[in-house]
Amino acid sequence: MPDTAILWFRRDLRLTDNPALLRATEAGRVLPLYIHAPEEETP
Repeated sequence: MPDTAILWFRRDLRLTDNPALLRATEAGRVLPLYIHAPEEETP
């Protein structure tokens, strides 16, 4: 079974220049996780 990396996207959903995403893909499978938290948004 290949390794799976869990990548937690917080305030930034960039895909094209995201170093954490690049590292996660090196592990094999990636499980992207995003939890919408409106209380963390800045007005």
